[in-house]
Amino acid sequence: DTQPILSNPLQLLRRWGLDGSAYSFAFLHWSLLLSLFGSGMVLFLLLRRLGLPVGYGMAVALGLAFLAPQLNRMETHYGLGQVAALPLLLYALLRYHERPGWRWSLAAAACVWFFAGIHFYFFAILGAVVIAFVGVHWLYYRNWRAGPRYAGHLAIMIGLPALIYFGWMHFTDPVSDRNVAPWGFFAFRLYPEGLFTSLTQPHWRWIDAHLVPIRRLDMESWAYLGLVAICGGIGLAVHGLRRWVAARGKGERPAVAPHSPEGYLRVLMGAAALILVFAFGIPFIWVGGEQLLEYLGPVRQFRSIGRFAWVFYYAANLAVFYWLWRRFGARRRWVLVLAVAVLWLEAYHFSSDQDLELDPIAEWQPGAGFPETTGIDFDRFQAIVPIPYYNIGSDNFWWQLSGLIGQKSQTLSLQTGLPTTGAMLTRTSLAQTFKQLQLVTEPYRLPQLLADLPDQRPLLLLWDAERQGEKGYDYRHLLAFAKPVYQDPPLYFHELSPASFADRLEARRDSLLAEVAGDSLFRRGPWLLSDTTGSVIYRSFDSGAAAAAYRGAGGYAGPLREENALLDTLAPYPAGTELILSWWMYLGQDRNARTTFALAEYPTGQTEPTQALTAAAHNLARVFDSNGWVLLEQRITLQTARPRLRLTGRFPLLGDRPLWVDELLVRPAGLSVYARRGEELFWNDRFFPIE
Repeated sequence: DTQPILSNPLQLLRRWGLDGSAYSFAFLHWSLLLSLFGSGMVLFLLLRRLGLPVGYGMAVALGLAFLAPQLNRMETHYGLGQVAALPLLLYALLRYHERPGWRWSLAAAACVWFFAGIHFYFFAILGAVVIAFVGVHWLYYRNWRAGPRYAGHLAIMIGLPALIYFGWMHFTDPVSDRNVAPWGFFAFRLYPEGLFTSLTQPHWRWIDAHLVPIRRLDMESWAYLGLVAICGGIGLAVHGLRRWVAARGKGERPAVAPHSPEGYLRVLMGAAALILVFAFGIPFIWVGGEQLLEYLGPVRQFRSIGRFAWVFYYAANLAVFYWLWRRFGARRRWVLVLAVAVLWLEAYHFSSDQDLELDPIAEWQPGAGFPETTGIDFDRFQAIVPIPYYNIGSDNFWWQLSGLIGQKSQTLSLQTGLPTTGAMLTRTSLAQTFKQLQLVTEPYRLPQLLADLPDQRPLLLLWDAERQGEKGYDYRHLLAFAKPVYQDPPLYFHELSPASFADRLEARRDSLLAEVAGDSLFRRGPWLLSDTTGSVIYRSFDSGAAAAAYRGAGGYAGPLREENALLDTLAPYPAGTELILSWWMYLGQDRNARTTFALAEYPTGQTEPTQALTAAAHNLARVFDSNGWVLLEQRITLQTARPRLRLTGRFPLLGDRPLWVDELLVRPAGLSVYARRGEELFWNDRFFPIE
């Protein structure tokens, strides 16, 4: 996470001659530790404002700080590991509740602004707390005439930070094609198991092993309340229901003073319950709910909605421990001791279950950095190209990290000042993503990214020999005109000149032309084939009326909401034949790459497939042109002889947006197909200019 609240001051100090970059890691780590300490302190102050005794308040605050769901973020997601964020805001809202005034509204606004500058998800989470709290407060006390005043406080608490951040992003961001609906809204939500159970606790592990299996969840779904909050919450609900029934029987409405601790906790619980419903994905997880996402606007950017359940953790625990003190503090203090003991026990197991120890990295040991050990003059280069390549963030393509290439390339970047062409960001540009992936995939067109380079200095290719062949991508072509610079197996450094990309492309074209001119091929119809046993299925779609076509007179077009049959034919191949299906698809529009393709094999005369393969377009992408078109490839090994093959594509969420496909080719693996089409050479569904 970039954490501009921390990183920008360091940059300013560096410009003023005070370079603290060597201590940036220390600043980051100390900020996390101080946030944990501050969380306990603020929770203690909050509990004291609610009227709890000093000793009890200290014990509860300590336990809640070390059981907080955010604590596990210190292991992997530092920006969200700021445990003090929610306690600080809840304290400011308590003071606002006690005496509504502009000072505490400004304090809440400062809290939202500060932590949003560490991770922008805090803007959404803290903003949701502010909006829900102020709204529930107004509705609960039914002070309708005070509506304008409530609106004014809300404008300060959330409006000021929004004005600052959205103004900053709007006027300084040069990227206009970020993803508007990132993937994961339904995958990264809260589940009941994540709220009421935790496998970090020995008692839940015993239940999982001997009684009822507990579903394993993604980290985004963890927001464990703790046994005290769960059991005490049931008791509190029963107690409150009895009071409500008794009051209704007398025709009364239980009165709560406007500025009392009970009033604060009731409003907070109401606000947290509303946010909890959203964290579960309701109503979006219901039938047809996905269509509702299209109306959420910027809210869709906060797709990891399970994080919003953190609010309920604090609200439920504050309410329960306050109720336990009011209920049992006078006579049965052993209940309080037992509750604190259970809280501490769970906090101990939860916090000790997290691996927060810093892992030693060889290149960060004194004198062992890349500049010292390699002897390379890094000023000769302008950027790092990591292989295997990674690109995360556009939410159209997910090229995940493999092995240690992320750690090594980013360490190299930090130590040398060289940027990396690999991306591990969020909401990146689709056009930039295309350029990055075109740079490292199969040579087909001169990469557009070369025109964006500031000069002609070479690129530094960082090559992980152990992992470069993973995930189905072949990067070996990059070595063809690369110059070895340094090696520390399995890491190899190569010099990659910008001119080498044109050299590789020209070499490929020349080798293909030489193949066509040689004697190893023979003609079958319009094709030149390199294997006498092969035959091909080809769909040009030239008769199609698509508004855009990759080659020829036309292309396939069909609404993405429907099942588009791109191929439905008998395949004249024996059982055991491995086929390669390739087709061009236009992916130059946001979310097109999430289109799902289904390839099914049906035995002759049967309606049930023997096998069915499904994959998203971004997982099938192999070759990138410069115009938004991408060659997709899918392999299948036939289980029956002469089966019916059916290939379909759809993405219902995009409605009537057209699916544009062109030039579909089916060929046996190992068979190369050549044809001359005008001034282009057709080779395995690729098109190379002859001149």
